[in-house]
Amino acid sequence: MGNLNVNSQVKTPPQPAAIQPAGPANKPVATQAPAAQPVQPPAAAAPQPVRPQDKVQVPAQGTPTGTVPFVDANTPINVSSALTEIRAVTDPAARAERFDDVLADLIEDRDFDGAIELFKAADADKQLPAASRTSMYKVLTQSLLETDLHDKAIDLNATHSDPQVKNDVQQDIVKYLIREGQTIKAAQVRGEGNLTGVAKAELESLADSARSLGEDIYETWRLKVIGMNLGEKIADIARDDAQAGKKYRHAFLEYGNLACAHTVSRILDDTRFDKSVDSNECNTLHRQLKDSGFTQIAGDNKMRPVARNFEYKEGDIVFFTRKSKGGYGHVGVVSKIEGDKVWMVHNSSSKRQVVQVPLTTYQRPVVTVMRPPEK
Repeated sequence: MGNLNVNSQVKTPPQPAAIQPAGPANKPVATQAPAAQPVQPPAAAAPQPVRPQDKVQVPAQGTPTGTVPFVDANTPINVSSALTEIRAVTDPAARAERFDDVLADLIEDRDFDGAIELFKAADADKQLPAASRTSMYKVLTQSLLETDLHDKAIDLNATHSDPQVKNDVQQDIVKYLIREGQTIKAAQVRGEGNLTGVAKAELESLADSARSLGEDIYETWRLKVIGMNLGEKIADIARDDAQAGKKYRHAFLEYGNLACAHTVSRILDDTRFDKSVDSNECNTLHRQLKDSGFTQIAGDNKMRPVARNFEYKEGDIVFFTRKSKGGYGHVGVVSKIEGDKVWMVHNSSSKRQVVQVPLTTYQRPVVTVMRPPEK
């Protein structure tokens, strides 16, 4: 029939511009409506890199106003930004808890200059409980000593404002240096840098070494006679400590509130296993266990819960997450296995003493299991 000319042959009333046929005048008129074209969503904006300071400053969804948001365990901490957020927390107890969390992260990251800066800010905050400030200080100085940063610990303590705490920490530093054989430095810290003071420190160091050697020989002999392996010995000592209801209520442990890693360290110390395993901080203790021959047989860096059907052994060291951020916040010892029921010995923050409880009753899941070497 030929092409219809739209202008000359098709008579229709005027239509809105949106539905007018397009194209030249001689184009055939379509007999069917054109297929609807799918609506394309707008292109997503390219993700922008997140800076460490943004991780601290921008609260996560659902984070209550005035609290410090979750900080990725793998993200370096910007101390200035962290302090800004911490100071916005109005409740002194909650603010002290946030100081504790950030300090633990800085120590774990080996950012000791940042840790010292953070502690000095906390120490200047006189609204914080004195026990909290003392606990932070002793954890920090011990961590400095454990990482061979003796001079930093000595310099920090020299400027501390509380005379009693300063004296207590000085004694801890001296004992640590003597145990490490650094007798001259120990004598200087004690203010006895002359020959008499050094000789006194030398004698103390020799006595400590002899006592330690005697205890190691005795424990090695006893383990062989009794026939226990290290894991069984750890569990045996843990059960004894729980039965005795041991209490570690030192000021630097907030009078028993923060004594979980200290409790495990004391249990291991009683086995005469390795004197380098000794920390009041969970993340440091985990690293020390790994360095001393313990094997991480469960857990990963994503802090996913260990399977419920995992086969524990007596003497396993179990780690739990923190309440609100990365890293470890609690630790205990598998002390007894009865059929499918696994028991744990740990320091109870509420009771402020060592107790034995079913592992499944603890409010957070196990995320890492460290198994002692077979020796």
